[in-house]
Amino acid sequence: MKGKQPIIIALARGLKDTIEPMFKKPFEDGRILFITPFDKTVKKVTEQTAMIRNKLMLELADDIVVGYVNPMGKLNEIVGESKNVVRYIG
Repeated sequence: MKGKQPIIIALARGLKDTIEPMFKKPFEDGRILFITPFDKTVKKVTEQTAMIRNKLMLELADDIVVGYVNPMGKLNEIVGESKNVVRYIG
């Protein structure tokens, strides 16, 4: 929050009615964009909502860079399904 860079926050739940205090100023300055595939009735993050959010992020991304992925993990599964080019580093 200290810098001037734009930030996108992808939620694995719906939007809240109010913005957390730490996000208020950057949001008002147009530096933060909140996105979510869920309506505001989805209030809890679950494994399923996180997977849906992660798949959305992969679909929206121009470039995907993965620092580490557990070969047996969920991220490895959805990255493998992605139609985008994925670069692994590390």
